Formats: sequence, C-alpha cells, structure tokens
Amino acid sequence: MQVKCNYCNGKQERGEMYCDTGKQRKYYHHPCWPLELERRIDVEKEKKQWKDLIAFIQEIHNLHEIPRTFYAFLQDIRNGTIRFQGPVNQQYKQGVGYDILLESYRLSANGIKWAQQNRDFNGNVFTELKYGLAIVKNNIGQAREAHRAKIKIQSSPVGVPVEDRETNYKPRQHQQNITAFLKE
Repeated sequence: MQVKCNYCNGKQERGEMYCDTGKQRKYYHHPCWPLELERRIDVEKEKKQWKDLIAFIQEIHNLHEIPRTFYAFLQDIRNGTIRFQGPVNQQYKQGVGYDILLESYRLSANGIKWAQQNRDFNGNVFTELKYGLAIVKNNIGQAREAHRAKIKIQSSPVGVPVEDRETNYKPRQHQQNITAFLKE
C-alpha cells in the first residue's frame, strides 16, 4: 500500500518509508526525515521567540494578558503582510522575525514608556499597544543592523592571532611646544 510523505507529498510503499508515531502516524521518505526534523527545530525556536516577545510586551505595557486582536498585527509584521490601502497582500514568513521584533521592542522601550506617561490613551489598551507598535516599526531597521552585527561577532573567530607588522615611524623634525611661545 502506498502512503504519502508528509514533507514532500510524494507517494511510496509503506515499507520503504519512515513512520513517525506520535499523536498520528505520519510517513516520510528517508531523505525527507532529516529535513522534517530541522523544520520542527525551527518551529520550536520560533515558538520560543514568540513567547519571549509576548512576555516582553506584557512587561513593558504592564499587562497580564494582551488582547487577542493585537496578535494579528504582530503576525502581519512577521509575515510581511501589507495592510495599508487596497486589497491585503498576504505573505508567509517574508517579513521580520520575532527575534528582530523583540530587539526592536527593546530599542523602543524608552519611547514607549515616554508615550505611556505623556499621551492620553483614555484607558484604551489596544490604542496604547498600536501606538507602541508604531514606535517599534520605526526602529526595525536599527534592530536588523544590531542583529546582523551580533551574528557577525558570534561567527567571527575569537582567538585570531594578531600579526606583528613593522611600522615605519618617522619622528618629527620640529619639536613644537607651547612653552616656547609662553616664554616670549
């Protein structure tokens, strides 16, 4: 009997496929199984980044729970969905990652705190969250650069020996000193 690979959707005999027994039996080609494991690791990593982002937003806005309707705005930034004028152009994971979004929130923390103290949101939490998100969107470029710099530092070798080079130092011929002017 042929079964479908849950990774590439190809069909093959059941005996020649890898069977993942979890809540539901899922079959994978042997070359597709390591790719599926990598995908699962990425999904777990993204879930952790999402939880960290939500926890930071709750902390900065002093909330116990974020309104569920605000999650769509965060996910639109993650997916790169454009909701401005005309029809909605939905995409999937083409935008900014949750780790960069969290870094942008950290960079914007002072601006958000200032807005909470000086703006009158009339007790509307959703308006406050959207105002904070607008501040965060302005700092996404800085957060990307900081993230790239952090990755570059982490990927660079730590113990790189420094080369000793000879330098050609030419001493000054005139020793100009301020004391010569002061004596006159």
